[in-house]
Amino acid sequence: MFSTSFYKLAAAGAAAFILVGTNIAAADRGGQAVAPPRKCEIRLAAWCIYESDITIQHKPAQGAEYHSVWTLWGSYWRQHPAMILEPNGCRSGISNEMRLVTFDGRFRWQNKTWNSAVVRLKTDGTCDLRLLSPTVATDPDGAAFSATLSLIQACQTDECSGPTVGERIWPAVKRQ
Repeated sequence: MFSTSFYKLAAAGAAAFILVGTNIAAADRGGQAVAPPRKCEIRLAAWCIYESDITIQHKPAQGAEYHSVWTLWGSYWRQHPAMILEPNGCRSGISNEMRLVTFDGRFRWQNKTWNSAVVRLKTDGTCDLRLLSPTVATDPDGAAFSATLSLIQACQTDECSGPTVGERIWPAVKRQ
């Protein structure tokens, strides 16, 4: 049986692939590789989901804690999607922080066990996204976990520039 460490390894591999692949395809400017700009497919005030080949579904959350539930899946990981639980505070104002609040490899939600990372996007705590990905028992290759790290970006300007979740919180997840 794999452990949460496997997800860490899978995400590191995916991040390396994205970085290397982007640099190979990038234009050379003054000796430095420059990646083409990425575009947000779903743009909210404090965060966005980058364009990719994944399917994104939005549903209003049931209950007071979250405003929306976002479901993400790819053709090769449709049976084991990732989920984003978005609180109301993410709907107005840009992000001014990105840090890992908690990581739990045994979080229970909707009668399932998930990997859960709570990522704070606003210092006042009103925009703490809960990112859920399947555990290694249900998603052994870690595809949903890797996609979640690389496709979600904090919007720290009106143009939505800022780090991806993987760029900013990956070091904190690795330490756990």
